[in-house]
This record gives sequence, C-alpha cells and structure tokens, in this order.
Amino acid sequence: MTDEVPAVASGKPSRRPARLIAALVTLIGVGFGFHTSFDPTILGKYNLRYFIALCCWFGILTPCAYLLARYVSTPTEVHLAGRRRTVITPRAKLVTLLILALCFAGGARAVARRVRERVTPWTFHPYLQNAYKPNRAELHTNRWGFRGEQIEVEKPDDTFRIFAFGGSTVACQESAFENTHCRLLENRLRREYPNIHVEVQNVGMPWHGTEHSVIKLLFNVQDFSPDLVIIYHAMADLFRGFEQPEFSKGDYRDDYGHYYGPVAGLVKGRRSDHYGFPRSTFLGFWLSDFRFDRVRLLGPEGEGIHGIGMLFVPKHEPVSIETWRSLDAFERNMRTFVDSARSRGFEVLVASQPYLYRDDLTQTEREVLMLPMACMEDGKQPDLASMKRGMDAYNERARKVARDRQVRFLDLEKRIPKSLDYFFDDVHYTTKGNRTVAEAFAADILDWGIIPRKVHGN
Repeated sequence: MTDEVPAVASGKPSRRPARLIAALVTLIGVGFGFHTSFDPTILGKYNLRYFIALCCWFGILTPCAYLLARYVSTPTEVHLAGRRRTVITPRAKLVTLLILALCFAGGARAVARRVRERVTPWTFHPYLQNAYKPNRAELHTNRWGFRGEQIEVEKPDDTFRIFAFGGSTVACQESAFENTHCRLLENRLRREYPNIHVEVQNVGMPWHGTEHSVIKLLFNVQDFSPDLVIIYHAMADLFRGFEQPEFSKGDYRDDYGHYYGPVAGLVKGRRSDHYGFPRSTFLGFWLSDFRFDRVRLLGPEGEGIHGIGMLFVPKHEPVSIETWRSLDAFERNMRTFVDSARSRGFEVLVASQPYLYRDDLTQTEREVLMLPMACMEDGKQPDLASMKRGMDAYNERARKVARDRQVRFLDLEKRIPKSLDYFFDDVHYTTKGNRTVAEAFAADILDWGIIPRKVHGN
C-alpha cells in the first residue's frame, strides 16, 4: 500500500478536501440543530443533554473530521531503515481507511445483531406474527411463552385457572412482572382464597388484536383447560382498520391480512427495532422540526422505556373520522372468541379497554399520545375527538357481544381515571394504573363468586 522511492518531499498539505469534509459535517450538524427537546432549558430549544451533544458535534467531531481529511488527502513521507524513505499516498490512506471502516461496520453489525437477539423479547410466528420467547427472565415468561408462573397442561385439583387475552395493555411488556395487573390480580385472588390455588396466565401480546386471541385460544390455551378467560381489545383492532404504509400493504381486508404490524420490516425489507417500529421512530433528530412530531415516552415509572424518552412520528394532518373499517370484523372476532370459549366449558369475562383520551387534555398529556401514528393514511390521521369516538365504538361492540352471548361484562374503561397517574400514553398503564386495573378485575370476580362455585361447586 506504499510506493518506495529514494526520496520524495511530502509537499504542501492540501486543504480543499479537508475543508469540504468539514463543511459537510458542519452542515449535517446544523440539521441536528433543527430539533426541539421536551422541557428545553437552553436557548428555549434544547435540554442540557442535547445541547452538550451539539457542542461535541461542532467542537470535537467537526475539527477531528477536518484533521483526518487533511491527513488522508496529503502524501506522507516515512523514513525507513537503511536511510530509505517512502511516501504513503492519499490513495493508500483512503483504501486503508475504507478497509478499517468496513471492518468496524461489520463488527458493529455483528455485535448489534447479537444484542438485538438477546434483548428482543419476541420471535417471529407464522400465524401470530410475533410471540414471546419462552423462559425469558426479564419478562417472566414460562416455557409455554405465557407471562406467568410455570404450569403444566393438566390442571391440578383445587386449582382455578385464568387466562387473560389482549394486546399490549394486557401484556404490560414495559412493566416488571410483579407490577403487571395480571400478576397483581393473581396475588389478590390468592389472598382471598387461601385454600384454592389461583393461577393467572397472561397471554397478551403487543400488536395482537382479536384475531390473534382467537388463534391463541384454539391452539395455545384450550388444552390447559382454563376455568375463566378474560379478554379485552379495542385499540389494536381500531388501527388495523387503516392502511398505514409503515405497517400494511394493499387495501384493507376484514381478516386483517393487509396489516403486517411488527413484521412489516421483514415483508418490506426495512430495518426496524425490536418493537417493530421503523428506526426513524427512535433516531429522527435530524431536521426533526420539519419532518416529525415528537411523542414524550414516559414509561410505567415516568423514566422512559429502556432509556428512551422520546419518539418521532411523521407529520400528518389530523382530521375527523366517522367510519371505522374494522368495527364489524372486531365484533365478529369477539363473538367467535366467546362462542369458542363457551363451547369448551370456559367461563368468559369481556371487558372494555381504558384509554386516556379526553376533550380537555393538557399540553403535557397530549405530548404522550402516539397511537394516532398507527392510523396514518394518505397524509392524514384521526384527531383526538375521533380517537375517543373510535374507542367508544369498539368498547360498545364488546359490550354488545357480551350482552348478546350472555357473558359477564366489566366496563373497565369507566374504572380507570383518565390522567397520567394511570396512563403513560394513549392506553398503556403506569404502575398505579396496573394496580387499579387489577383491583377492578378482582372486585368483579369476587362479586361474581365464580371461583369457589367452580372449584367446590358452592
């Protein structure tokens, strides 16, 4: 990679390539300047952490880029043994730099792949799209992939077995296992019935809607002979009624076959993170004031999720929505679930899904709303009033199914106050929210008296 010569002067350093590189890095940095932080304290625009990052970009990265480019673009004379000299040409330096960069990128990609495989809580499933990996300590999944204690297929005597079905608000993936409402419900019922072994298995899953619950009931759960199945859905079915280009392909289908959700990246060849969102959702700082709206990510404890405190969603126009394409499919699927469960001798408890939406949300509360993003279509998304009407419409259909099929209905949506004390975004619960949900289910089940009646026949 060097040219050996008797003697060659290194020549006058070339500054033009270095200046071009420095100008490019500076221009990119200016793009990062067009970002507004939540709770800005500096210049009315940035928080301290982001301001320090910008200072490092212009004060450290840009000069380093200039010096590196200047070094690469200038021949360097090297003295060798035996009074020989050689010149390392700019081409040799550039080739060496590219090789090192490729090696670094390959190594970083391999490490990132291993880290992603280790931290990703779910795996691809051919029918369910995504399913939790079994025996994940951080989620407390058992060997069946359910969030709960280890259980056997055959139910022991004096055991009352409950399975809870739903989407991410049932799964509570962001919450520690002991703080999830399913675990809290299990502990509460065990205290009330010390002579009965109450089991609550959580088969909720982020992104899952009613069709997933039907599949799980028939192929994952029925062999465990649950005494009671709890189900509540609304949001995941609501946004499946849209043709969101990030997550779907083609026209709406009432079997939801157009909606790829968390596996859209696999289908479209697009990189996504382990939550199934595009990378730009998390890394959209560059020119974000023009490209994205921000979402404040609080998490169940108000400290973000996995260190992430903000998401970016593409800018769309909020409009009024009156028609919900998937509403009839939602009712059909809920009816299928209830009929299938009852035909197998399982008791059924249907609940409505709580949500944060109010007409008088504060600015801080509005900043946490992210799920209208899942409804974006043709440059538009439902406005706040539409999202509230939509959730009410799906909850009312759930009530109708319970009434028509004469199964128990819990209006959970009315039990959870609409504030950031209970929700950390549109529908997901804080720790306090999880406790309130658990108490609502426990009170209803205790009032029902189904546990001793089912186990002891009294």
